[in-house]
Order: sequence, then C-alpha cells, then structure tokens
Amino acid sequence: MSYSVEYRQDVLNFCERSGNSIRKGSRIFNLSPTTIMKWKRLKKEGNLSGGTFVRKQRKLDLDALKALLDKNPGLIQSEMATHFGVNRETIYNGLKKIGYKRKKKLFCTKSGTSKNVRYIWTK
Repeated sequence: MSYSVEYRQDVLNFCERSGNSIRKGSRIFNLSPTTIMKWKRLKKEGNLSGGTFVRKQRKLDLDALKALLDKNPGLIQSEMATHFGVNRETIYNGLKKIGYKRKKKLFCTKSGTSKNVRYIWTK
C-alpha cells in the first residue's frame, strides 16, 4: 500500500513539532518508525513521493548476444561469457530469455561420425 504525499507530509509535520518524536508519531499513526525515518530522508532529498525506483542496468546486452549467435551459432557458453566479460550462468539466463536452445551437432568425417560433439544454438 502506498501512502499519499499529503499523508506523509502530515506525519512528518506532526513529528517535527516540539515535544513529538518519531516513536510517538509511529504509535499515533500506526506506522513503523523506520517508515517515518525513510520519509524524513526522502523529504530531505527533495522527493517525498519516493516513486522513482530505477532498475539496475543489466550487464548483458541481449540484442548483442542475439547478434553474436546469428554470426557464430557454434559458440559455447564459456566462449560467449569470455566475449562479454560475464559469468557463464549469465549467458545461460540470457539465452533462455531470448528463446535460444542448444542443439547437438556431430562432426562428420570420411570414416563416419566423430565423437567430437559441438552445440549449435537454434531458436
């Protein structure tokens, strides 16, 4: 539940009056003292609404991963991780998000199928 800016301002005004503390305000308004302290910090920063959550930038650019796979479908996850400078699990999660699956590709020689197995990425 989100409180309105006016309500937050009223609670902070009550707590700022002489003789009133944050604990007293939390008991009267039935709020956590931590919530009131957070609102006080937001007011000091100049944005009492507090609705400006910004998501952290992702390390892996999914469009660049897709372009790399279109060029080189035979890369393995560790090679892609080295290319982007991230962990192999990050590559795994990125591939799942863009819908790529690995498919086994056996290398064929004149004498038959080789035991060297390489994966290709398909959508």
